[in-house]
Amino acid sequence: MNKLVIVILSAFLGSVAPQLVLGQGDAAAGQAKSALCATCHGADGNSILPENPKLAGQNASYIIKQINDYKSGDRANLVMTGMVAALSDQDIADIAAWYASQQVTLQGADPESCNLVKPCTALELSSYLSQHVRLVIHQTETVMRLPDFHR
Repeated sequence: MNKLVIVILSAFLGSVAPQLVLGQGDAAAGQAKSALCATCHGADGNSILPENPKLAGQNASYIIKQINDYKSGDRANLVMTGMVAALSDQDIADIAAWYASQQVTLQGADPESCNLVKPCTALELSSYLSQHVRLVIHQTETVMRLPDFHR
């Protein structure tokens, strides 16, 4: 019984404690405070520029950490360092809450205009992937290679 209580308490504190320590962000306030961020990252966090990351749907704790890393100099980017310099901890929490509350959108080729291979069943796809996918993990990057698919 004691072990169960400890496990439940640990899980609860692990998920709630970061929010208590970092403060709770207000998404509505974050929307107003993110106007400058929207220039590069999009009003809803869905940047249309490939060089600017999408923030929509990102974990608020992650956004907070990245902004704080820019502020402290642990992460170097002249533009971002200047953008976040005047933000308070509450501003950061609010902006992070706003972007975390947004839905990420996917961009890419229009499936209707692509020359796609015939549809396959899940079993065929699984078989193909198990035979041909090579995962290479190099430090923090994961590269997935798929050979050209010719039938």
